[in-house]
Amino acid sequence: MIIHQPEIIVDNGMITLSSPIEFSNQIANIPKTLWFSFPEEYEQYISLRIEAFLLGMLIPAMYYQEDIEVRGPVSPKLAYNLREIMHIYHKAFELSPINIRYQSLEVFQPKQKPFGVMNSFSGGADSMYTLYSHLKENEPILEAQITHSLFIHGFNDFDVALDDQVYFNRLHKSYLDLFGELGVNLIVAKSNAYFFSKFRISWDYGYLPTQISFVCLLGNLVKRFYHPADGDYIEFNIPDLYTLSVPLYSTETLDVINHTTRTTRLQKIEAISEWQHAHENLRVCQKWDKQDVEINCGKCYKCLTTMMLIEMIGSYEKFTTFEQPYPRNSIIRYLLLPNTDAYSYLTFKTSAKKFNRIDFLFWIFLFNIPILIKSWLIEQLQKRMTDETKYRLRSILFGSRSIDNSKN
Repeated sequence: MIIHQPEIIVDNGMITLSSPIEFSNQIANIPKTLWFSFPEEYEQYISLRIEAFLLGMLIPAMYYQEDIEVRGPVSPKLAYNLREIMHIYHKAFELSPINIRYQSLEVFQPKQKPFGVMNSFSGGADSMYTLYSHLKENEPILEAQITHSLFIHGFNDFDVALDDQVYFNRLHKSYLDLFGELGVNLIVAKSNAYFFSKFRISWDYGYLPTQISFVCLLGNLVKRFYHPADGDYIEFNIPDLYTLSVPLYSTETLDVINHTTRTTRLQKIEAISEWQHAHENLRVCQKWDKQDVEINCGKCYKCLTTMMLIEMIGSYEKFTTFEQPYPRNSIIRYLLLPNTDAYSYLTFKTSAKKFNRIDFLFWIFLFNIPILIKSWLIEQLQKRMTDETKYRLRSILFGSRSIDNSKN
């Protein structure tokens, strides 16, 4: 794989950075160009660094077993750490380590001293908690207070799909109001990076380096970036690759921080349950087709997970982004979903015990063995399916949204 030197195009109020991606092997249904777009007003902060494109293509290259040739300067610190990052992903997901050839290794020299402190913001519990924790009224250290938040349109098709302008516009308007009241700058960006993984590579693998890609391209602005972490992994003593790898994405001018492994998902929801802005803006929906969805569908894995946790702590009626009143059959609907797994059992068992919810505990224990069997069967089936079979099956199940051809 060759990652060519990126170029900048300014058009229709957006500044787009794009790089041709040249694969050694022919792979169907993926773009020929990787691109990232930002509002034109942030042009002075854009850093045309190829390492952003390297991070965006890292997991696809490991998955497709393609060595990378980078035709542009890369941070020496990041280049060094990528060897460790690849080892972590190899151990966690059995992705193949690859060789990376660099045209040059150079420390980035910003046009001005970066001053921004940023988090990624989807509206979910993790990003909402990270934002809440770093507002000036909650974070006493001035240098740690968030100044900017990054909202990505098209991060994946289960979040805000690149071709779903209606749902995006609805969220964009709400978030502009939210951040205006908070006094934090909201940066809305988009990319086609997801289409290099779509229907083949689990987005659990690629979302983190892709997220960091956007931040690298704002190298003249951002000095510190918070990755909203899921602390539940620590609670259950499960090795967390994100805890290990997130700081390794730092460069000489960018500090990348995992926030936070000290706090579980339940503790985060408890914290934001007293925050009115969370009541009005919490969004976790992962439904594929959001045509009839206002904010949250109330039926998908993420919606039902969050709804039940909010109900357990006794704050459900406060959150207006979910259907009211609380649907009592949520636990059964959740446990019958195909992607409910053993991790769900641990999460809800701990939460139900803490709040003495016998009703939840009954259903959790009843469904425990079937969930374990279902998870094992799905895992075995996936191991036996070819890459092309997975692609075709998921294309049928989740619709026919194709790759974005507008910038190929």
